[in-house]
Amino acid sequence: MDNIHTEIEFLERLNRLGCDRHKLISFMDEIDAWKRLLKSQLKQSSSEPVKGRTPIGRARMTHHRKLKDKISFYIEYRDKVRQKLRECGIEQRKLNRVESSKAPKFLAAFMQAAENELDEEVFLEIEVKAMTLLRDRGDV
Repeated sequence: MDNIHTEIEFLERLNRLGCDRHKLISFMDEIDAWKRLLKSQLKQSSSEPVKGRTPIGRARMTHHRKLKDKISFYIEYRDKVRQKLRECGIEQRKLNRVESSKAPKFLAAFMQAAENELDEEVFLEIEVKAMTLLRDRGDV
């Protein structure tokens, strides 16, 4: 679990992950873990009595503000990862639509080209073989 120190590091890492859904979800889980750790530190720091190296007064408030700022950054980072997951999903669905709509059109064009280019006897022989294959596979 690598801590993200700057937004540049975050964006570079987000770009390196591309649209790999599992890696993006893992990255979002990692961000959540850091956010939980910071919230835990904030809660502990807020509830502990002042002792030893614990900051007091203005230093304590500054420390709390920094922790809250880091938490808000991680909330933004998580939202950006979630948004990228959404965008990748939309792109994948678009690709799937194109692929599924292209197949019937291609098959129709292929059949038309075969019918135009082949002798009728050869075309009918191929058509019978195709039907046999479909029957053998249980698709008919």
